[in-house]
Formats: sequence, C-alpha cells, structure tokens
Amino acid sequence: MIDKIRLMIKGIEVEPENNLVFRYEHYQNRHITITYTEGTVETDIDKVYYNNKNVYEIDFRGECAYLKFSPGKVLSDYHINYPVRTSKDDFEYALSFVWDAAVADGLILPDYTDNSVRIVRMDIAKDIHLDGEFKDYLPCIDTLVSPYKIKRTHDRTRYWHNNQNSVCIYDKKVQCDDHESIPDNTVRIEYKLDKPKTVKQKLGNQSITHLLNNWDMVQEIYADEIDKLFSPHVSVNQHIDEGSYFKSGKQPMKDYMQWMAFKGIMEDMTLAEFETFMKALGVDNSSYYRYRKNYIEISNTIPFGSAHTDKYAEIRTKLID
Repeated sequence: MIDKIRLMIKGIEVEPENNLVFRYEHYQNRHITITYTEGTVETDIDKVYYNNKNVYEIDFRGECAYLKFSPGKVLSDYHINYPVRTSKDDFEYALSFVWDAAVADGLILPDYTDNSVRIVRMDIAKDIHLDGEFKDYLPCIDTLVSPYKIKRTHDRTRYWHNNQNSVCIYDKKVQCDDHESIPDNTVRIEYKLDKPKTVKQKLGNQSITHLLNNWDMVQEIYADEIDKLFSPHVSVNQHIDEGSYFKSGKQPMKDYMQWMAFKGIMEDMTLAEFETFMKALGVDNSSYYRYRKNYIEISNTIPFGSAHTDKYAEIRTKLID
C-alpha cells in the first residue's frame, strides 16, 4: 500500500573517504549543516542533495536530512515503481535495502527504528485493472468529489488536494512510458499524506516502529478516504447516463428536464389517465394534443444506457469492496 515515503532523520554523518558527491542548489541562502566523520561543515546554501538512482534520494536542510524512496521501485526488477507493495515484510525489506545502500554510499544513519527517524510524508496507493481503457472512465471519475479538496486535471490525471493531503488517479502504464511489465488498463489511485501534521494525525505517531506495529491501519486509512471519494455519486452517474442522450440537441438541459417531468408523470398515470387529467384541468386543444404527443414519444424512448453507472460500480468495487 505504501507508494512513497519521506523520512526526516537527525544525526546523519557522512564519510568523505567514500567520495560521496553531493549536488548543491543555491536559491534562498538557507543555512545547511552537514556532519562529516572528521568534522562539521556549515555552509549557506539552499539545498544539498544526493540521488542514488533507483534506490533513494536524500537532501539536507537545516540540521536534518530528508530521505525519500518508493518500496515498489526499490524491489522492482525493472527499476520502476510497480507494482505497489502491500505487505509489511516487503516494506521492511525495502527499508533494509535502502539503509544498506546508504551505508555503501558513505552515509552513517541511525537505525530506522530509532526515534530520530520520523515519517513526514507518506503516499498510500492501490493498483486496479479496468475492463476497458482508462480514458473511457474519465467522465465517471470527473463526477467524484473529495471533501474539502480542490479538483485539478492534467491530461488524463485527476487530482483532489488541499494543503494537508491529496488524492490522485492516473493511468500507471502511461506514467511508466507503456512499460511492458505493466498490464494494459492499469490505474493507480493514491492517497497522499503531504504534511508531517497529517501523518501524525492519521497514524497517531510518526515513527517507523509504530507503523510496523500497526500495519493494518494503512489499509484502513486508505479505505476511509477512498470511500469518501466514491460514496455519494451513484445518482450523479445515473443522470449522466440519462442526460447524455440529449447532448446532441440544441437545448439539452431543457429537453432533459422535460423528459424527466414526463418520466415522472408516466410512472403515475397511463396515457388514458393522463388524457383525463388534462381534460379535468381544462387544457386547450392545441396544448392537449401537444402534451399527448410528447407523452407517446417519451414513452417509446429509451434515452439511456448504463455506461457511467457500470464504470462507477466497477471502479468502486475494485477499490473498496
């Protein structure tokens, strides 16, 4: 379930004899402290970072270091972040792999179970395989609303975000440049705990030990958020199914609302009863025959399929049920 994780670590030391080459960025004159085994070096730069390709990234800010990695990518035979890893054993193995790689690179880290290692960001994700192409599901996905979040779109990616957390849905195969190891129509849905405050609120504690001892809560946190995203919109998708029939007309909303009104009448009255009703109201002849014609036309019209409703049900079932 853990797609990416970012850890804040205090007490890292660097062994210069390993020839670890940092990259430097200078933007805001931020003060950085790097502790080497032979002494401390302080410098006024914005960021110092090192990227061990396909394993981890680390950057120094202030007196802390931030280490980021993706368990799926670390454990992948193809160095791609797929499939997302769901078991505690896989996650712990990835942690050990990253720590060993960092040591080999010349970094001396505290044990990852130490309280000096804290989770400051965590992305929880699930991969599902759709029956059809992802693009055909976008009209359905576009009806979803994530509480208290702003919706954004980029090509075929959909985001719902605020300052604390976010949800993202995208085509994983396209994101990985159609890599042959990823099945067609693979979609990833991510719930991102973007801030340390959110991590602490959701997990209760930011330590790796707490996470490992309460592994099942990761699935619970994810399911709760995704359920909020999908739960209230069955009726919306049903109306999209019905309304799509009228899109080609000059006044689709007017036509749809008229159809809905007659649909309600037909559920309560037969044609004969509708005729009696109009006569009782004193409807004039021209209106009487126009409404009668509308009743007959609409009663013979089946203006909707179940495309959106079915796609909604498929995604929700594969994600939650």
